[in-house]
Amino acid sequence: MNKEAASDRSLPRLGVLWFEVLAGTTAWFVHLILVFGLSWLACVAGWADRRVLSISLVDALVAVTTLICGAVTLLALLWAWHHLKQYGGIGPESQLPDHDQPDDRAARTRFMALFAVYLNAISLLAILAQWVPAFYLTGCD
Repeated sequence: MNKEAASDRSLPRLGVLWFEVLAGTTAWFVHLILVFGLSWLACVAGWADRRVLSISLVDALVAVTTLICGAVTLLALLWAWHHLKQYGGIGPESQLPDHDQPDDRAARTRFMALFAVYLNAISLLAILAQWVPAFYLTGCD
């Protein structure tokens, strides 16, 4: 892919790239705070025995929070992967940045997309790892 093919008009907006970079870690942080905060609040309020669809309310809150935050992270991961593939950031024919050009927007797009893929993959693994105890611990154990 040459520089003419990746014109500025076809590149994603900077806000989209920043969403891809920040969405996973933000979702992981929100997941961490909500899961522990809502679990603690539900246990203190005495909702451990309440059931929603034969699941304890605490487990249901953890599951819903995990699914929403995981979906946001997965969306950002897939979007970043799409941009990485689209602008030649993977494979043997991937382009290195042109250091003679001070404002190489295609290189910035590739770098941010690659960084977002790694960051969102780690964030998704962290969200799923925080959900694992919900399988073993029930309610307010």
